[in-house]
Amino acid sequence: MNDQIQYIDYSTRELQDATTPQQVVQILKDGHERVRTGRRLTRDFNRQVRTTAEGQHPLAVALSCIDSRMPVELIFDLGMGDIFSIRIAGNVTSPNVLASAEYGCAVAGAKLLIVIGHTRCGAVSATVKLLGSRVTAAEATGCEHLDSIVNEIQRSAEGIPCQGIDEPRSPEMASLVDAVARQNVIRVVKGIREQSKTLDGLVRERRIAIVGAMYDVVTGGIEFLVEDGLGEPE
Repeated sequence: MNDQIQYIDYSTRELQDATTPQQVVQILKDGHERVRTGRRLTRDFNRQVRTTAEGQHPLAVALSCIDSRMPVELIFDLGMGDIFSIRIAGNVTSPNVLASAEYGCAVAGAKLLIVIGHTRCGAVSATVKLLGSRVTAAEATGCEHLDSIVNEIQRSAEGIPCQGIDEPRSPEMASLVDAVARQNVIRVVKGIREQSKTLDGLVRERRIAIVGAMYDVVTGGIEFLVEDGLGEPE
């Protein structure tokens, strides 16, 4: 990969057209490494505004949690116009989320869909605490629409031992929450292809890839968990 692809400070149509899903993954990894080592790119905000005003050519679509500690553009050292960002508590899917991802990839031309969860996730923590309880998320929190998200995340807790931990701030509870969050990312990556013929077709045609990752809010590190569409053709 040459320097033009790695270090341009905003995405252009030429860059989008020339970049493969594998290269976009590497761009994200390189950007995160620059952030971790204090070598963020210097970007001219006003120039980016001018150059992106007439159109956008994002390299990726990111489905992430709303958590304030993990703004995707910052942790991957991205510029204006580089990425479509879909943010929803627990980074779960819904018809609206899938529609946004489909548009970003099929219409706007993004080469990658990344699902990124994080440690110490509040939505996952609330879900784990409600497992086995007859109290709904709405009753426990007063948030009348939260059950739709909690119910989705609870599907990721299946098969993970969640009983016998009573102390909400214990290390065991923290490990449990992180385990469910990881499984949630993996399940969402798999579910996207099952629920969207559009995105599944793009993966089969090798036009996009779908990857899952976890961001650690303590260390600032990122672990890539699953990469769908980067291996051999199906």
